[in-house]
Amino acid sequence: MTTRIFIYLFLSFSLSCKQKSTDKIVGVVVLNDFEHDYIEGIITNIETYYKCKCVVLNTIQLPEKCITTLKEKRYRADSIIRYLKSIKPDTVDYILGLTNENISNTKYDSLGKIKIPETYFVDISIFGLGFCPGKSCVVSSFNFKNADTIITKARLQKITR
Repeated sequence: MTTRIFIYLFLSFSLSCKQKSTDKIVGVVVLNDFEHDYIEGIITNIETYYKCKCVVLNTIQLPEKCITTLKEKRYRADSIIRYLKSIKPDTVDYILGLTNENISNTKYDSLGKIKIPETYFVDISIFGLGFCPGKSCVVSSFNFKNADTIITKARLQKITR
């Protein structure tokens, strides 16, 4: 439940920083790999909720510079959204990256210090991250791998609203 709320919030903040409008276009890009069966449902949810148009962009491979090995091999979500922002085509207003890869981020306290215990929060696996306000975000299905296909599809559709 908490993870659904988290991803809902970052997508909401990333995509709704401006008024909902039918003239906005969201580019959806697969990063390395993602279950193609889920993409149509995600796009439908985004288009319905945000009253925008989605276009599927070509699949791209995540650059090596996004990999971290602080705890285990993961892709840093903050590096991914910076990368997505840099490659966002001028023809789209926002870019959403979808991946099966394990993505992570560092969690800070209200003073800007890494939360305690630092060994846990320095590189924590997350479901997604987005700039707010911003033009890019990333969602990972990695942590849904043990879930039933129907449950995973429902979760992904809910979190991209």
